[in-house]
Amino acid sequence: MKFNVNLDVKVSVWQRLDVVIEADSKEQCRALIEKFEGLPENTAIDYENTETLFDTEESLTAKDNGGEPTFEINSIDAA
Repeated sequence: MKFNVNLDVKVSVWQRLDVVIEADSKEQCRALIEKFEGLPENTAIDYENTETLFDTEESLTAKDNGGEPTFEINSIDAA
């Protein structure tokens, strides 16, 4: 038998963001990004210029996801 499956799968993927960060120098800007391990709090993201880098997609395991499942079955129907 064959089945049509609707499945949600959690993956890891990089995004390229355009943001404006207020700082006194490039060094301070870099330090803020490193301190917050990404964007400082309340940083506005320009979503019109955001790019999802689909070629960086990687599967996640339950271990990668804090022990939580990385998939959800929405439906299974006979094909």
